[in-house]
Amino acid sequence: MAVSLFAGRASMGYGIERNLMKKTVGSTDKIVRTIIAVVAVVVAGFSSVWGIVLVIVAAIMVVTASSGYCPIYSATGISTAGDDGHRHGANAH
Repeated sequence: MAVSLFAGRASMGYGIERNLMKKTVGSTDKIVRTIIAVVAVVVAGFSSVWGIVLVIVAAIMVVTASSGYCPIYSATGISTAGDDGHRHGANAH
């Protein structure tokens, strides 16, 4: 089965990977995620019980903010990225 999946991917020109990693996190969302990460790390320093959970939350926020991709957004069809300043079509300059 793995061979057939690999063969299928090769014949599709890796189009699936590009669609899976489509930017779903916009600029404002990145800023909010970064702030949440900083707050989570600071609070984690004061709490030994929830510290590990908050560090994991902070790591997830940093990774999704820096990559611009959120798997939960992709699964639910949400995107805060919009065009992020990019213009497409006939009126693009």
